[in-house]
Amino acid sequence: MKTQDIFKQVEFEIIDLHQYFQNWFTGKVEEQSYTRVENALDNNFQLIHPSGLINDRKTVLENIRKSYNSTEELNMWVEDIDSRILGEFVLSTYYECHKSEAKQTRRISTAIFSFDLTSIKWMHVHETWCETQKENDQT
Repeated sequence: MKTQDIFKQVEFEIIDLHQYFQNWFTGKVEEQSYTRVENALDNNFQLIHPSGLINDRKTVLENIRKSYNSTEELNMWVEDIDSRILGEFVLSTYYECHKSEAKQTRRISTAIFSFDLTSIKWMHVHETWCETQKENDQT
């Protein structure tokens, strides 16, 4: 597989999963579709939240599942995706932006993906607040 094809697949995955999250949090997808998230995350997935909290796959999945239809209005998007190959993995950085009636947040995320000819798996994500963010904000 060509490097550019891998980058296109990773970019699609980043954008598509965040669009799914927006639809999940606003209840615009069926609850049965949650396998979309479960299938995307590697069994050893880990998320480091901007607050420094480290969550394993099980905790991340539980937290997202509990947030189904938790907000009426949310616009979520990603910007400036930049990827590079690191051996058998792809390292991507991107900005994740959220806008609701109450606030707007922005974080920079670094993600590690495994890939093969048939799938892309999220292995690890580390998020850091951009600009001024509240440390106790868990969105």
